[in-house]
Amino acid sequence: MNDKPKPSFSWDQIDALRTEAGLAYDAPEGAVTVYDWAKRYGLTRKGAQNQTAALVRAGKLKAGWVLRNGTRLRVYWPA
Repeated sequence: MNDKPKPSFSWDQIDALRTEAGLAYDAPEGAVTVYDWAKRYGLTRKGAQNQTAALVRAGKLKAGWVLRNGTRLRVYWPA
């Protein structure tokens, strides 16, 4: 029986990559959803999505995921 190969990376490295890519469920308290953004600024959902996406691309906002009531939500907070 062959031994399974050992990975050349650590789980800490993978965790950091997931966080950097916005895939980790570790957003800070107070992070807002697109719905929150739209309500606050009187925008449509699409308008709020466009603004948050532009701010993420500009490096002004960070994005991640949270679980709320069993639903996965994309959230944003200042970078």
